[in-house]
Amino acid sequence: MMRRVHLELALSLGCAALSLLGYATARGYGGGSGMLPSAVLLIATALSAIWFLQSVIELRRTPVEGPAPDPLRISPAQLGRFAALILGTALVVLGIDSIGFFTAGLILLPAMAVALGYRAPGPIAVATLCFIALLYGVFHLLLKLPLPPEAVLSLLG
Repeated sequence: MMRRVHLELALSLGCAALSLLGYATARGYGGGSGMLPSAVLLIATALSAIWFLQSVIELRRTPVEGPAPDPLRISPAQLGRFAALILGTALVVLGIDSIGFFTAGLILLPAMAVALGYRAPGPIAVATLCFIALLYGVFHLLLKLPLPPEAVLSLLG
């Protein structure tokens, strides 16, 4: 059976590689629009490196022989939450493009939170509104990028 530390080693390297690839892409953005993504991706690379080093230390601490002290066990509930996260993320990305930023955020983000097992409506609403406000601030106010049009508004006239 695969050990958790081996999975974490592979995932930390994958995250670091994707972060570096994103950083290289963001450096090519014109003007100052690449500063924020570059900074975020450098932080993600540093965090991935820390994660990798922690996993290496853990791997060196555990004995090579004998049964694995920390075997990887994934429950069906964990697989379901992971599938909900992947599907929800894809729906949010597609929804933003097709029905609009605010509409997709207000409908799909709370639905994704419920699918992941969160049940308290108050914190879900606050987190949704904060997340939408943060993205709006970054993309529309800071980077001056237009958000996709709202399909609901085009239907109203």
